[in-house]
Amino acid sequence: MEMAFSVSLAFFFLYYDGAVPRRQAVATATSVFTLVEAVGTLWEVFERVVGAGRGLSDTITDLVVGSIGALAAALVALALR
Repeated sequence: MEMAFSVSLAFFFLYYDGAVPRRQAVATATSVFTLVEAVGTLWEVFERVVGAGRGLSDTITDLVVGSIGALAAALVALALR
């Protein structure tokens, strides 16, 4: 899930750095959070397709940890804004 965090910060710097007025902070945080969730979910689908997943509990744990990482990435993006 560290990959999703890194991808979301790169997305933030490429597309939003300096381009987002202060009043659009919620839009920025939502975009970063949504991107991390999408990457994490697609990764879990990929794990299932190739058979690398270790069961439903592993998938749920990864998604919960990914959500925590998404929240952290959104907060970092807001702090760096």
